[in-house]
Formats: sequence, C-alpha cells, structure tokens
Amino acid sequence: MDAQGKKVHLAGPLDGEQIIRGHGHEGALTGPRSADVLILGAGPAGCTAALNLARDWRVIVVERNAKPRLRPGESLPPAANPLLRDMGLLDSFRQQGHLPCFGNAYQWGSPEWRETDFLRDPNGHGWHLDRPRFEAWLRQHAQARGAMFLTPAMPNHIEQHEGGWSVQVRADGGADASARSMINIQARIIVDAGGRTPVFSRAQGAARRHHDRLVCGWLMIGATLPEGPASMVGAGVGLAREDLAKGAWCGLTRILATEHGWWYNAALPDQRRMLAFYGDSDLHPARAMRHASDLLRLASEHVPTWLAELPPAWLRDGSGCWVHGYCAANSATTQPPAGDGWLCAGDAAMSFDPLSSQGIFNALYTGLAAAENIDRHLRGDAPDFSQYSAQLRRIDAAYHQHLTHWYGVERRWSDSPFWRRRHPEPGQRGADGARRADVGRVYPWIIRADRDGPFMED
Repeated sequence: MDAQGKKVHLAGPLDGEQIIRGHGHEGALTGPRSADVLILGAGPAGCTAALNLARDWRVIVVERNAKPRLRPGESLPPAANPLLRDMGLLDSFRQQGHLPCFGNAYQWGSPEWRETDFLRDPNGHGWHLDRPRFEAWLRQHAQARGAMFLTPAMPNHIEQHEGGWSVQVRADGGADASARSMINIQARIIVDAGGRTPVFSRAQGAARRHHDRLVCGWLMIGATLPEGPASMVGAGVGLAREDLAKGAWCGLTRILATEHGWWYNAALPDQRRMLAFYGDSDLHPARAMRHASDLLRLASEHVPTWLAELPPAWLRDGSGCWVHGYCAANSATTQPPAGDGWLCAGDAAMSFDPLSSQGIFNALYTGLAAAENIDRHLRGDAPDFSQYSAQLRRIDAAYHQHLTHWYGVERRWSDSPFWRRRHPEPGQRGADGARRADVGRVYPWIIRADRDGPFMED
C-alpha cells in the first residue's frame, strides 16, 4: 500500500512446476493462511531468514522459481564457516560436495601474478559452490525446520492494515492453467528477499540507489551442466580427477585486471569452470559480453592460457558443454532498508560488487540479522527495525571502504573510463563518500588484513 493507502499491484513472471509444502504442513494451500512472517524470495537471504525463524514462528516463503536457477556467484569466504556453524548447518554443508577454495591468485595493480592463501585465517578455507545445489540445500533446511514454501508463485496484491498485511498470492500450476489459484495470506511482517529488483520495498517508498554500471558476461563450462545436454566425457574430452588437482585449478580463485574491466576464473564442483568478464554496461566491451561467441573471442585475446587449460571440444558451438549468461553486477543499496512492518535482506537491501567476494556471505549474514531483529520485534523487545537499519549502514560503509581501496590499487590504466570512474580524486573519500569503518566490528567473523588481496564472489 502506498502513502495514500492504495492497493499495490506486484506483477512478475511465473515459471516452474510445483508447490512445495513445508515440513508438518500437509494439505492444499488454497484457503486463507496466516503467518507471522511472509518472505518474498527463496534465495540465500530469504532461506536463511526462514530457517532461523521457523522453529518459533509461522513462516511462509513465496518464490517464483520452482527450482534454484543457474547464476554466477559461486564462492563463500572463510568467514562463512562460523556463520554456518552458529546456525547448525556447517556439518551438513560439508557433505554437499562443494570444492574447497584455499586462496586467490591475481594480476591486479601489476603484470606479475600474486597469490594469497587462507592458511592464516582462523576460520579455515573458503568454498567454491555449486550454486543451485547450495540454494536447494538451504530450502530443504528451511522446510525441515517448519517453513512453508509456496512456489512457483508471485504476490499479486498487497495491502497493509493495522496489525499486519493482507497478501494475495498467485500460485502457478505449471502447464495446466486451470491448476493456478489465488491464495490469501495474512502476515504480521514481510521480508523482501527478492534480489536486485526489490519490487515490494520500492512499493513502500524505498529508493534504490545504483552506485555504478558494472555488468557480468559469464560462461559455465564443463562436462556436465545442470541446464545443458548430455556430458561429453564419453567422447574423450573430459578431465580426469587428477587433472583437477594440478596447476591453476588447485583450489584457487583467479582474477586478472585489463584496460576495460577484469576477468574471473574458478573451478567448480562436477568438473565445471566459471569464466566471467566484468565491465561497465555503457562501455564497448559490454557488447561482447552479451553473446557467448563474442565472450569467448574476448577471452582468447585476454586470457588465452585459461582457455588452453580446457579441452577444445568443450568450447565448440553446439558442444553442449557451456551455458552463457549476462547480468547486472553493480553496487546498489535500498534506502531505507526497513519500515513499518517490513524489511529487506540480501541483494534486495545491498548488492555488492563481485570483487568483494561478500555477496552470498552478506545474504546469509543479513538473512540471519533480519531473523534476529524480527524475533525481537515479535516478542515485544524491539519497537521497530531501527537497529537492523543501523547494522546495514555499518556494513555498507565497510564495504565501500574496502572496495574503493582495492579498485584504487590498479593504476595501470588510469585514463581508461572504467578505472577512472573507480579512482577518487585526491582528497575525496570515494564515489560513494565511504568513511573508514572497522570491518571486523561490522562482520564479527571477518579477520582479514588488506594485504590478502581482492577476490570475487557474487
């Protein structure tokens, strides 16, 4: 509902196959339902909030995709280990087959390759994730703790009233249009965990501020792909397991700066590789990022040795051994991140530049912080979400401090529009006015010195 009390219409695509019901919630979701917390979005932030609230409160999660989608953003820093442990998830997470990430190799600020490792990190090593598997695993844990999932579905109308919200949700029945239904939900609190396009938060009057124009063109390359045809391992082009333990694939994230942006490369579970280029949407290289063949041509010019490490048959058109994507990767914030009876978490609250390697971690952290603040509010221990908003402001300040520092390290192409936009003028704090902040105080689990180098995540 807007400031004049009008009904807000939220529209979006519906896709997928099924409705998932939470553990202990049997029966069709066709009649009116009541929830203490309604969460819009089942990504890492939404699921983290759900699994931390569902043991004590009635939680319903509405998600438009029946299954997690393939997307870039596939690593977790070491700081995620204690966070997962505190939520009772670490042992289960370690059984999911994700690959350890032992450090970073980067050509940044110098033509020489440098490496840093996590050997001194008290939290252990990081992780290279199978992203769809990771998100499906979070959904399963949220369901097991009692959260109810409605998917594929989208909110159709939302009205705020005294004491909560009335939400009409349109649930998709898949190919059978007659199976689609409208479900009415009464909720006390709404969490917007809808990703980089926080439709609900903006409908409440929040503003979305975009700090730059960074976009990503990416290729997931491998013998077996979650959204691709059959494997080519049988054709003799697969990599043996011993090959994965050699050279650059040995548990490292690689980053290489160029005149118009930067490249990212990492090994993923199940003999997959992620290759991505990051540049600004209005600059020339962005055109090559939109099409797989152009992106591969650009990679052959800038990172030919990375491509040479792959079987040539994987890179041929029609091989079925790669999936291409193009997406936003810019820094953005939603202000305010909370209001009367609502708050946002994850990318809906703050979207991070992938260079920070904090995107998925921040989704987990803000999902947990949202759950803790909602719990206090529902118990009557907090009148509003002002403490949560203050937490996010501290995170944002620390993030911009470190991001400005690391982009400032690269000075080889100071006349390039991409780098010039990221280099503050002498005496300035940076493009976003970021002030100094103690990152260890903002994220209690992060103990990392600036010398550890840049690395990428979401």
